[in-house]
Amino acid sequence: MPTTQSADLRKYYSKHTKNDRIDSELLARLPLLHPEGLREYSGQGPADPLRRLVRQRSTMIKRRVAVYSRLDALVELLGPAWYAVLGSNYGNAALEFLARYADPNTVIRLGQGRLSRFLIARSRGAWREDHAAGLIVAAKETLML
Repeated sequence: MPTTQSADLRKYYSKHTKNDRIDSELLARLPLLHPEGLREYSGQGPADPLRRLVRQRSTMIKRRVAVYSRLDALVELLGPAWYAVLGSNYGNAALEFLARYADPNTVIRLGQGRLSRFLIARSRGAWREDHAAGLIVAAKETLML
């Protein structure tokens, strides 16, 4: 029988539970639900690998969105100025910065020069002294809060 039909029937009978007892009851009741007979399952066809890849990609996108939402929430907890400087599109520089220096005291101790060099190296020159200065201001603002 097709896997989608089996899954739908299992959901109908189990209401969020899956175990061998429910599956055995389901298989015993199938002739009652389909008196004309069951059809043999022959697979999804030639598009099956594509469907599997689309499902995997969809799952990865959902996980990425969930991780970025958690990062947004954590950055907002640091203070509103952090979000203004880092933005919501987390590239390698922002992710490495948050992994190493998300503590306001550490950012201030690091200083603008070393922080600028770190950001220039990690962002391939896209983030420079202005981002470093913004991060130091955000760290001071967080400590004042």
